[in-house]
Amino acid sequence: YGVVNAAVTSGGTLTTTLTNLAVTADTGLSVTAGNVSATDSSFRGGSYGLYQNGGGTAQLTRVQLTKNSYGAYLNTAGTTSCDRCTIAYNTSYGIYEYSYSTGTAHTTTLTSSIISHNAGRGVYRASSSGYGSMSLTTSNVWGNNGSVGAGGENSASNNFYNFSSDLSLNSTSNRSFNPLYVDAANNNFRL
Repeated sequence: YGVVNAAVTSGGTLTTTLTNLAVTADTGLSVTAGNVSATDSSFRGGSYGLYQNGGGTAQLTRVQLTKNSYGAYLNTAGTTSCDRCTIAYNTSYGIYEYSYSTGTAHTTTLTSSIISHNAGRGVYRASSSGYGSMSLTTSNVWGNNGSVGAGGENSASNNFYNFSSDLSLNSTSNRSFNPLYVDAANNNFRL
């Protein structure tokens, strides 16, 4: 395992493939500008699996953000795409997105991903209406905890919290069932 943090801070590009980072410091992937592409990678054990603040683009494919405080913390402008990702067993939120003004609009797309077993809500979107967007399609969101807050939409199992009306959930393609990982205790998140 590499015990390093990967960061893009000033318009560069970072591509990781087959990376398995046991994050012992603060952040697995940090994006404040530029572009990050991660494929078949795992980031676990830090404060943030993905920390995106101030812009940039993060494109994750078959990435595991597990056993961090936050799986993904998305604050202010930027774009995040998760395709076939697993965001699980984080001690706070699975995905936390904060967009409150024109300069902080964040766009998040989750496709065919699993968000489960997080101590806080699986998906938390705090936004003023019209700023940024979040979309979940063909994903499984199950078994997340967290107290139900005021306002927004909350499911019975506390999987989602949305402060505005721009969280797009495709109710015919998303599911909520136990993913039955092979051995999550030993970081085997295969199904």
